[in-house]
This record gives sequence, structure tokens and C-alpha cells, in this order.
Amino acid sequence: MLLNGRKILLCAVLVAMGFSAHVRTASAQSWWNGKWTYRRTLLVKPAATNLPGDDVAYAVIPTGEKICPDGRDVRVFGPDLRPRPFWIMFTGPGSLLKIAFATSGSKQQRYYVYYGNPQAQMPEQTWRPRRGVLLETWQYRGGPIGSLGRTRRAFARAKPLIGRTFLPSIFLGHNIFGLQDRTCNLYTGYLICPVSGQYTFATSSNDASFLLLNEQLVVSWPGKHNWVADARHKGTVNLDKGLHKLTYYHVNAGGRGGAVAAWQEPRGGRIWPILSRNFAPVGTSALGPLRHRSRSLVADFTFQIAGQAILGDRYIHRYKFIALGAAGKVGAKVQWDFGDGQTATEQATVEHVFLKEGFYQVSLTVKRGGATSTITNRVHVTADWPNAASIKPDQLTPYARKVAGYNFGSLTPAMLPAAMELLERTGRFRQSLSIAETVIQKDNLTDYGQVLVECMDRASDLLLDHYQSPARAVDLYLSAFKKVRSQELKISLVSRACKIILQWLDRPQVAGELLEAFSSQATEPSEENGHIRQLRLALGDLNLHLGLGDRAEYFYRLAGNAADDDKLLLRTGAYSRTVEDYLSRKEYRAARKLLDRWENEYPTQRLAGYSSYLQGKLYIGMEQYHRAGTICKAAARANPDGRYAGKLLLLAVRAYSLGSDRPAAALVAQTLRERYPNSPWVDQLKGSFPNLTTRKTRKHNRSQSQPLPPG
Repeated sequence: MLLNGRKILLCAVLVAMGFSAHVRTASAQSWWNGKWTYRRTLLVKPAATNLPGDDVAYAVIPTGEKICPDGRDVRVFGPDLRPRPFWIMFTGPGSLLKIAFATSGSKQQRYYVYYGNPQAQMPEQTWRPRRGVLLETWQYRGGPIGSLGRTRRAFARAKPLIGRTFLPSIFLGHNIFGLQDRTCNLYTGYLICPVSGQYTFATSSNDASFLLLNEQLVVSWPGKHNWVADARHKGTVNLDKGLHKLTYYHVNAGGRGGAVAAWQEPRGGRIWPILSRNFAPVGTSALGPLRHRSRSLVADFTFQIAGQAILGDRYIHRYKFIALGAAGKVGAKVQWDFGDGQTATEQATVEHVFLKEGFYQVSLTVKRGGATSTITNRVHVTADWPNAASIKPDQLTPYARKVAGYNFGSLTPAMLPAAMELLERTGRFRQSLSIAETVIQKDNLTDYGQVLVECMDRASDLLLDHYQSPARAVDLYLSAFKKVRSQELKISLVSRACKIILQWLDRPQVAGELLEAFSSQATEPSEENGHIRQLRLALGDLNLHLGLGDRAEYFYRLAGNAADDDKLLLRTGAYSRTVEDYLSRKEYRAARKLLDRWENEYPTQRLAGYSSYLQGKLYIGMEQYHRAGTICKAAARANPDGRYAGKLLLLAVRAYSLGSDRPAAALVAQTLRERYPNSPWVDQLKGSFPNLTTRKTRKHNRSQSQPLPPG
């Protein structure tokens, strides 16, 4: 018995060894072809329809930049490890692969997608899905769209292909692939008719649309036009029960485009948009493990839009990154690099805020058991265009909380102004300023270009509006000025510093000394040049501050208008009324920005007087009384014969009085009385400020710089 027991044990061991060898052999053989490096498992839930043709599933796969750009190395295998017909719908944007493939059965099963063979040949792509609603969008390149034939020729010219995807139905109000508003959109749907009979179809669209059933034109609405909210554009066709191909051409020649296809079944009822349940369904796929042909440790992750928030005139984006496979195993350590200078560790699932749209090289590194694996996906960060009509923007506070923890020293320069704006708008003033201070410490400031100027502008606004620290704002500009080598950046920075020196510190001599080094460039003939224009405006402001209207006008006219001359009166009226409205509602920040824009577009308006008068009211409202008085006094001196001169002096008296600067108020009051003795402004002065002395007041002993010559 003992011998027999040993024989049985030995047989069992031999059988086990043989089984193990068989498993290893089967595992090795299960890899389709050794020339292919990667295999992605998909967990597919088929849509079994019992309709003619193959049932279809759809997958979006992050490829880690491992596939050929045109997808020539992609192959799809079913649960039985046999090849399945497939179609590469789209590669991109970024490291995404969109494929449709044939399925069988009704239960969830594993399918396999192979890629990673640069020498692979492009397979024949003759198979096409006959399920669901497929949308293909190209950029419209023009051409007539007054008939189906002409529209098809417009489609033939259209390029590039912007995107492909499956949709629930033909019912869209915008381009789901991005901002392009001139598009050719081809919808191909497979419609299930529940009964045989006469069907009515209708279309409504922005610009041309044509609806065909089984390649037969049923409804035509050619040309350029707007939507209608009814079914006036319709046609009828007799259809048998079962599956039918619906083709819908739509050209959006401009503006917010959209289209809807509707129908009425033979049994009557309303004409209603064709719903998703009326089309043959498409199966869904979930990402399974990613395998390497020879390595056991494989880093892998997927990503999705988690939210977006509105910051000024743009979106900022929150993305969720999920590490898959080995990253979730015991002992695994992960490291994220988001491609914008920021990193994260230890968490397999993370969220990250991107402050600017674009493409980012996002990497995941996994370490486990002495092995290391890294994968990089090129992520296209953009708005959630498919859900743009329904998505609700997030609040800014959670985004600011996340960004506040960033390493600003390594943040991509292009993102710095947005980071400052986000922190400022959520009350994190100190952290916003710290970004500018971090930038100033960099050695390569010239490389920052216009981003440097934007950062200094934001920091300056904070220092002026929130901390009332003009001297520190000037120091910030001049610190950057000393470290840059670019002449353009130097002029941009010094021009901004001089504006503060004049309006806030009332020190024209200092401004003159700073600008003198560049004054010769201001009068040299030059092409359209932004920094030279800024220099001319700064020299005009200096002369205006000194009361030299002719010299100020000379430089303002050299700078030229930044807007259409023919629209001067129209735009000036619009600006003034809007600023007045902002001031009445105490929206001072908006008023200031609009005033700056107004005076930048039409510089000589600073001499006309009314924009300066509104500047004075603005800064009185902001309780910056000395600045208000300085602006009004300078504008009145520069154009003493202007219609607003007396009004400007009266407002300057008010500003200085509110600021408890009695000597300055008295001096301006004396000027008003002497220059305009019989004017109604003097009467208002007597009524509003009776306690100001009428005797001559000793002038301030501030030194004045001389005007700069024109050459």
C-alpha cells in the first residue's frame, strides 16, 4: 500500500509538472505574434441585436505613444484568440486610439488589441460598422452647398478630418470636437424600423442639410440659413420593417452650427427627433490590463475630464488620472509628472488642474520589487466639448486650493499669469504675489517674453489696488527691467513703471530720467511695433503730467490710434457711458480696465479731458485721493482751453480735500479762480469749499523735469 501510495504521489507530481508545462506553453502561445510588443485587454459588453451584419463595439484606448501614428500596427482579436474585423476610426488627439470592431455573443467577454510594431503593414480597412450613429467631421473649405451634388463636392474638398465618434442620435447644437465653426458633418446611422409602411422624415439645421435613406434622398434643405423650430422641411419614404442605412449631410458655413433629424412612424403621432433606441445599439468597452511581450511590470494609466471652471475669458481644466494594473499592487510606488512642471507621488488616482489648454506629456512611473516602468500619454487638455451645452462650471475655490500647492518655480511659464489670476480672484493675494517674486529670481527672464510683462502687470495691480504700495510696484518692474536683455522687454517694463511713478508718486523727474535712455527710439521711423508705441505713450504721459499739452499730443499722435479712426466718436461714446455705469455701481476694477483700454485705443482722448475726469472719479471712489488729484490737475494744465479743464480742477480740489491735503487743494483752487474767474466752476468751488483760503498759496517745491525734445 505504501508503495502504491508513493506511485500515486509520483504520478500526481508528474501530472502536475506536465500541466504546469502545458499552461506555460499555452500562455506563450496566447501571445499572437512576437513582433507585437503590447496587448491591451478590453472588457466588452456586446450589444446582441440579431440584425443583419456584425454587431459592433467601440473603444477609446490610451496608447502611451506606442502605436504607429497611422495605426498600421493595430490588430484586434476576440475571446477565441481569432482576428476580428475592425476599423481605426481616429488616432488622437494626443495618445488616444478610437476603434470599432465586430463582436459576437451577448455576455461580457475579453477582447484583445495588439500594437507596438513599427514594421507592421497597414491592413486592409474594408470593414465598416453597421450599427449606431457615426459622426465624422471635417473642416469646411468653402464651395456652394445649394444642392446635394454640390454639397458632396464640398465634402470631397473638406479637410482635415477633425474627429469621429459614435453618438446616441442626430441631435446636436454645436461642434462637439472643438471651436471650429465651419464644418462638414456626415452622420451615418443604422435605423431600426419597427413596422413596414410610409415614414416621414424632417430636418432642421444651421445651413445645408440632406437626409437619405438607403442612399435615396428623402429631405433636402440646401443653402445657408438658420434653424427653424418646426418640421416644415420634410419628406416621405416607404420602408420595410428592419435595419436601414440613414445618411445625413450637414454643412455649417459659420456660427454656432447644429442639426436634428426627426421622423414620424406609419402608426402616426408627432414628428419627433429620432431617439437613440431607434438606432441599432453599439456595445461598450472597459479598459483591462496592458501587457508587454517580455516584461512583467508595465505602467499603465487612463484619464478623463473631471471638471472645468471659468477664469476670465477662458476655461481652466481639472483632469483625473487613474493608474491601472501594477500600480495598485502591494509594494508598488508611483510617481506622476503632469508635463507642466508639477509632479505627485504615492497616489494611484490623482486630480490635477491645468491652467492652459494644450497638449501635455503626462507620465506615470511605477516601481515594484526592484523593477521600474514608465509610460507617457500625450494628453490633449481642452474643454468638455461633447457636453458643452449641459455642463455646469465648477467654482474657482477648489482649483485655487490645488494650485496654491504648486511649485511655482517649475511651473510652465505660459501658465504663470493664469495661476496669478486664479489665486488673486479667490483672495490668495500673498500667494499670487509670490509667483511674480519667484519669477524675478530667475536668471533667464528674457526667455519668459511677454509672460514676464503679464506677471509684473498682475503683481503691480495687486500692489496698487490691494496693498496701496506703488513704490513696491515700481521696484518690481525695475527689478525685472535690470535682468532682461531684450530691448523690447526693457521698454515695456520701464513704460509701465513710469506710469506709476507719474500717477501715484507724482515724480516726473524720475520718470524722465528712466525714459531718457530710450527717447531717441521714440521719434525714429518704425513699422507697427508694440513696444515703441508703449514708449511713445509713456513720453506723452510724461509731458501731459508736466502740463505740456503740445508735446504730449506730439507723442500721442506718433503712437497713433490702436482702433479704427472712423469709429472714434462711436467708441468714445460707448466707453464713456459704460465707464459711468460701472462707477455708479462701484465696479471700480471693471471701470479702470475699460478706461485703460479706451485711452490706449485713442491716446489723444487723454488730452480731451473727459477720460481723465472719469479717472479722477474712479480713484476718488477707490479712496486713492492723491492719485485722482494728480491726474485731474495734470490734464487741466496740459489743455487749459479744453471744455473739461475747469471741471478737472474742481474735481482735483475735491480729491485733495478728501485726502486731507489742504495745501494741494488750496493751490489748485487758486489756479481755478485765477484761470476761470467768471466760470460756474468757481461758483461751485465757493459753494462746496468755502473754507479754502483765497490768498495766494505757496507753491509746492517739487522739482519738475524738462520736456524731452522730439529727437
